[in-house]
Amino acid sequence: MGPAHVPVCRLLKGADGVSCSLILNRQRRGSGDRCLHTCGHMPDLLLRRLAHLALICCILVLTTLIGWGSFAYMAWSVRHLSAELDELTADRNQLVAERDEARSNFDQISRSFGDLKQLEAKLEAARAEHDRAVEPSERKSELAAAKGEVRALIERIKEVSQTGSIPRPEPKRNSR
Repeated sequence: MGPAHVPVCRLLKGADGVSCSLILNRQRRGSGDRCLHTCGHMPDLLLRRLAHLALICCILVLTTLIGWGSFAYMAWSVRHLSAELDELTADRNQLVAERDEARSNFDQISRSFGDLKQLEAKLEAARAEHDRAVEPSERKSELAAAKGEVRALIERIKEVSQTGSIPRPEPKRNSR
């Protein structure tokens, strides 16, 4: 037994005050001598190592649970966002279709407005031509009415000159 084992192993005593019996196991490749207790008492170093191992296991289990939880949340989020993206894409496509329809309606209305302007110009030209064509016919009718009045006056003058007296004009009858 080497002096390196004495402080750790000999300080441990059982409930009856007797030291633990040690089995020394020397390994050439290890970190030196290891003490294995046969009486059930463990050295502080081994207890600390077990406590550290238990802590490390708990930490690993906790981080594993956190990792899988994060993965599950991320998968749920991706599914949720994918559904939302599909909905937004459908809305966008619908809005694009409505915009294209509105553009085609606007273009059609613009063409119709242009056609309407052309029709208004043609109508104005036709009105002017009609006025020019109707004006002489109105003048002809006015001229004909004036000729009729002149003939009537000439006949009255002839009557007056033949009879020497002015005949009374006939009362006009209201025709209904």
